[in-house]
Amino acid sequence: FFIPTSRCGYYLFRGIARFKEKYPQSAPLLRVEIWGNIAPENQQQVNALDIADLVTIEGYRERAASRAKLDACDVLFLPLELAKPGYKPLLIPGKVFEYLQTGKPVLTIGQDSDAYDIMRRSGIGITHHPDDIEGIADSLQMLIQAKAELAKRFVPDQAYIAQFHFKVLTQQLADLFETL
Repeated sequence: FFIPTSRCGYYLFRGIARFKEKYPQSAPLLRVEIWGNIAPENQQQVNALDIADLVTIEGYRERAASRAKLDACDVLFLPLELAKPGYKPLLIPGKVFEYLQTGKPVLTIGQDSDAYDIMRRSGIGITHHPDDIEGIADSLQMLIQAKAELAKRFVPDQAYIAQFHFKVLTQQLADLFETL
């Protein structure tokens, strides 16, 4: 089961499988936790790729519990929606803005899009196209090796990120209405 335009963990799972194969000594140090309204087929993919020892999939959590889990993570994962051939993804999921506010590194997998560009320019985005499985595996290895210094390596561009704060966007909308 795989819908190529959906936001899912499929490409991350493939990257994890390659990481496990390429860096077997580091594999025990990787722990990936995914939670939310996750399709059961994702667990099937994890099992088929033999990465169930590295990936845990859990169900939906209330906002406070989800936020607590995010706070406990070293790195966040953001799958972006993919477009059909010849088109550019238009959706910017709310998770982009939520993750920007954490200041933590965000492993982002997607295509050229506004959301992809935002993450890349933020200072905390580790961006890969879906077909860059080797790059995803190498990024996982780098994140494990650099765990103690992630905050130094991934410094949020606060001036850039600030433009996406709710109050700033609301003011921009109000200013637009005022000019109209």
